[in-house]
Amino acid sequence: MTRPTQSPCPDDETLAAWVDGRLPEHERAALIEHASTCETCIVMLDVANMTLRDEPRGGWQRWMLAVAALVVLAVTSLLVFRARQTDPLHQLVNNAPRSARTVEARLSGGFAYAPYRGSMRANGAAADTEQMKLMGTAAEALERAERNSSEDAERAAAVALVLIGRAEEAVPRLTAIANRHPNDLTAWNDLAAAQYSAALAGRTSLYPEALASANRARRIDALSREALFNRALILERMALRDEARAAWQRYLQIDPASSWATEAREHLARLHAVLPNYEEERARAYAEVEYLGRWATAFLHGDEQELTRWLTTAREIGAALEQKTGESLLRDAVQSIDTADSARRRQIATAHELYRTARIAFSRHMLDDADRDLRRAADAFASANDPMALAARSYAAGATLARNDVGKARGELRALAAEVDARNGYLSLAAQVRWELGRALMFDGDWNGAALVLREAEQRFRRAGEHVNEATIGAMLAEALIAAGRPDEAWSAEIRAFETFSLANRNDLLDATISNAATTALRAGRAETARALIAIDESLQRGLGNELLLADTLVRKSMLDAQSDTPAAIRASEEATSIAMRIPDASLRARHLADADLAHAAALLEHDPKRAGELASHALDLYASAGMVALQAEPYLIRARSALRLGDTEAAQRDLDAGIAAVEQHPMRVAGAVIGTGVLDAGNALFDEAIHLDLERNDAAAVFTHFEHRKGFVSDAADLRRRLRGTNTAVLALIVLPREVVSIAITERDVQTARHAIERTELARLVDRDDDASSAQLYALLIPKLDGIRSLIIIPDELLERVPFGALGDLVERMAVAIAPSASALQLDRDTHPPSRIAEVGLPSGQSTAPLPEAELELSEIGALYRNVRRIDSQNVTAKTVEDIAWSADVLHIAGHTEGDEALAVSGDAISWRTIAAMNAMPPIVVLSACNTLRRPRDADRRALSLAGAFVAAGAREVIGTLAPIGDADARTLFFALHEELARGIAPAEALRRVQIAQRGHGRAWRRLALLTTSIHRVE
Repeated sequence: MTRPTQSPCPDDETLAAWVDGRLPEHERAALIEHASTCETCIVMLDVANMTLRDEPRGGWQRWMLAVAALVVLAVTSLLVFRARQTDPLHQLVNNAPRSARTVEARLSGGFAYAPYRGSMRANGAAADTEQMKLMGTAAEALERAERNSSEDAERAAAVALVLIGRAEEAVPRLTAIANRHPNDLTAWNDLAAAQYSAALAGRTSLYPEALASANRARRIDALSREALFNRALILERMALRDEARAAWQRYLQIDPASSWATEAREHLARLHAVLPNYEEERARAYAEVEYLGRWATAFLHGDEQELTRWLTTAREIGAALEQKTGESLLRDAVQSIDTADSARRRQIATAHELYRTARIAFSRHMLDDADRDLRRAADAFASANDPMALAARSYAAGATLARNDVGKARGELRALAAEVDARNGYLSLAAQVRWELGRALMFDGDWNGAALVLREAEQRFRRAGEHVNEATIGAMLAEALIAAGRPDEAWSAEIRAFETFSLANRNDLLDATISNAATTALRAGRAETARALIAIDESLQRGLGNELLLADTLVRKSMLDAQSDTPAAIRASEEATSIAMRIPDASLRARHLADADLAHAAALLEHDPKRAGELASHALDLYASAGMVALQAEPYLIRARSALRLGDTEAAQRDLDAGIAAVEQHPMRVAGAVIGTGVLDAGNALFDEAIHLDLERNDAAAVFTHFEHRKGFVSDAADLRRRLRGTNTAVLALIVLPREVVSIAITERDVQTARHAIERTELARLVDRDDDASSAQLYALLIPKLDGIRSLIIIPDELLERVPFGALGDLVERMAVAIAPSASALQLDRDTHPPSRIAEVGLPSGQSTAPLPEAELELSEIGALYRNVRRIDSQNVTAKTVEDIAWSADVLHIAGHTEGDEALAVSGDAISWRTIAAMNAMPPIVVLSACNTLRRPRDADRRALSLAGAFVAAGAREVIGTLAPIGDADARTLFFALHEELARGIAPAEALRRVQIAQRGHGRAWRRLALLTTSIHRVE
C-alpha cells in the first residue's frame, strides 16, 4: 500500500529501491533534493541507513528490513511531531501574533513576519485574541523553566519574556547562555534582540551592548538575516546614520524580496532626511570675537572702510539671531558701540582687541597670558558699561579652571551665572558659563551637580539654535552621568549628540565622541562593547582621511582582536605599522611604530611568545627613547606574559616589577585611567600577574605586599603582626583575581593563605545578589577559620567593598567586624575614655533649607545621650561650618541625605568627598546616618573615596556608615542604639556588633551598617 499521491514523501517501494540501489539516477536526485528540506524524510533516511548499514544484501531480507525501517520511521516521525508540538520555543513561534509583532527586533527560530506597531499594542479583537494566546504560551514557557532547569527551557523562557515586553528580565538569562556557548549564533542574536528591546523600553545603556551582541552573531554567520536586521536597527536607534544606512543596504543584499526587506527599505528611506542648517553658533562666535575684534583693530588704526564692513556684518548677524532665537548679546554689543561717544568707543575698541588676543592665547593653551588679558578686557568692557564684560569674565574663569584653581573658578562661575541669567536674552553666554561650571564640578567629583548645570547648558544652547554646541554639552553630560551611576540617562544624552553630529555632518566631533565612549567601555571592562564602538570609529576615520587617528584606532582594534581573531589582529597591527612608516615627523613616527609593535606583540602572544617578547622589547625601546615612561606598562606586561609562557619566571618577575613602576609614574594613576591603549587594563593586570606568581611560590607575605601596593599603600606583613600583638585581632586581606579569590589572614601568630576558584564575573554576581543564599556562599569563599579571634578587620578588594561582612554566617556573633582602607593605616588605639562631646549636623531636605523631620528627631534623641552638644541647623550647613564644629568634638553625627555616593546634600554646593578629605581635623569617631556613605562613587577613579573614606582622610579614626540605602525610620532606630553603646565608652566595632546582634530578626536594615576603621583595639 502506497502513500497518497498528494504527499511528496517517498512511498515504501521507492524507499526499498533506494536502499537496494535500484532507484534511477534522476529519482535518486529528486529524493535527495526533497529530503534536504523535509525534516520527516531526513529522519526516515537516517533510520533506514542505520538499520540496513551492516545487513546482508539478499533481496527479500532487504525488503523486510526496509519495511521494518518504515515502522521505526512511523513511530519516530510521530515522536518528532509531538515533540515539536510540545516544544515551548516552537509553541511561541506558532502562537506569536500575525497581525502585528510585539518585538521590533528579529528573534531566532523562524518567527513569521508581521508589521511592528509597538510592544504588546492591541489593534481590534483579533489582535487581542492573538496577544492573549501569546501570553498563555509565554506563561507555560516560564512555568516549564521553573520546573525544568534545562537550557532549552531556559532559552524558551527568555524568548517568552522578550515577546511579552519583559526583555530586561530576559537579558541576564540570555547572557548566561551566550557566554556558555560563544559560537552559538542563536544565543547571540536573541541576546541582541533582548538588549535592543530593553533599551527601547528605557534601558538606553543597553544599545551599545546590543550592538556588541549583534556583531558577535554576525561574526559567527555573516549572512544571518536576523543578526543583520538587528544590527541595522540598533545602529539606527543609536543615531549613527551613515553606519545604519550601510547596515540596511547590506541586509537588502542578503534579503532583497521578503516582507522584512520591505520594512528595511522603509528604514533606509527615513535615513535620507534633509540635513538642517547649523550655522547660528558659528556666525555668533565669529561675530563676537573675530568681526568685532577686526572692527576694533580698524578703528584703532583709522581704517574707516574696514571698520564699517566688520561692524555692519556683526550688526546684521546680531539682528538675525535676535529675531530667530532671541539671542541678544551680539545685538547689545553692537548697540553699545553705536551709542558710544568717541572716547567710550575707543575704550570699547581697546577692550575688543584685547579680548580677541586673549581668546587666541586661550585656544593655544597659553593660560597665563589668556587669564591676564581676559581680566584686563573684562575690566575695560565693564568701565565702558559694555555687556561683553560678561563674556570676558566667563573665559577668564575658564582659564582659571584650566590652571587647576577649581575653587576660585567655581565661585566666579556661580556668581556670573546669576548675573547672566538676569539678562534674559544672553542664552549662549548663559550656556557657556554653565559649560565651564560643569567642568569645574566634574573636576571636583560632583558628578550629579555637574549633570544638573550641563542639562541647563543644553537647554540654553537649544533655545539659541546652537545644536552642535548643544550636542558637545550632551557628550560631556553623558560622561558626568556615567560617573554618577546613571548609565541610561548617559546613553540618552550620548545618542542625542550622535544624532546632531551626524545631521550636521560633523564626523570629526562624532568620531571624538564615539572614541570617548569606547574608552569609557574599556574602563568599565566591557571589551566587546568597546570593540563594537571602535569598529564604527575606524569607519569614520577612514572617511575623514585622518591617518594618525586611524593608526591609534587600528592598534586598539588589533589588541581587542588578539584574544579571538589572531589573523584580524595581525592585519590591523600591520596596517598601523604602514601608516606609522609614512609619518614624516621622526618622534611622532617612533611613537606610532611602538604602538603598532605593541599590538603585534599582543596578537602573537599565544602562538609565538618568543616573537611577542621581541616586539614588546622593541616597543619598550621606542617608548624609552621618547621619554614615555608611563606607556611602558603595557609592553612590560606583554613581555612578562611571554616569559611566563616560555617558562622564565625570573624574567617575568623583573618585567612585572618594572611595569608596576611604570604604572606608578603614570600622570593620572587612578583605577580605570587609561594606561596606553587601555585594552589590557595594565594598571590591574600587572598586579594580578605578580600576585599569581607569589601564590605559585607560596609567598604569602609577597602576596600581601603586592595587594597593598595595588591599593596605593606600602605595607609589610611582619610589621603588621607586631602591631597586632596582644589584641586578639586578625586582619583579613581579600584579593580578587580573574579566576580565583584569595584570603590572607594575618594574626600575631602567623599568616595563613586560602584560595578558592571562582570567575570574577561569578563573584560579582554573588555580591550583587545580596540575599541569604549568596551570603552563605560568600561566607564559605571569603572567611577562613579564625580560632581565638575576637576582632576582625577586613581589607577588601574593590569588588568586595559592598559586601555586608557583618551579615555573613554567624561572623558578627563570634567577633566584632570592621573594614579598613589598608593595613598601613592601622594603628593601636589606647583611648578608652567615653566620648562626652558630640557635634551634630542635620542635612536639609533636597535643595531647600528645611530639615528632615526624622533626622531632627534622631539628632534630638542622640544629643540627649552626651554631656556637651553642638549642632548646625540645616539652613547653615556648609563645608566650613561642618569643619568648624567638628574639630573640638569626640563624635560627629551627620543625619540626612547624600547626593549619589559622592557628596552630602546641602542647599548650596554639595559637600563632595574631595572637600571633606581636604578638611583639617576630624573627631576620632564619625557617624554618617545617610544612604551609601561607605560606597565609593560609581566612576572608575581609583582614588575616589567613599564619604566615610573622605572623613578618614580628614583625620577620623573610625567612621560608621551605610553600604546601601536606608530608610529614615530605620536609621533613627539603629543609630540611636549605636550611640547608646558609644556614649557608655564601648569601642565602635563592639558597639556596632551589639546593635547588629540585637537587630537580627528585625528586618534587614542592620545588614547595611558597617565600620571603616584605622584603629586596632585590644579585645579581652
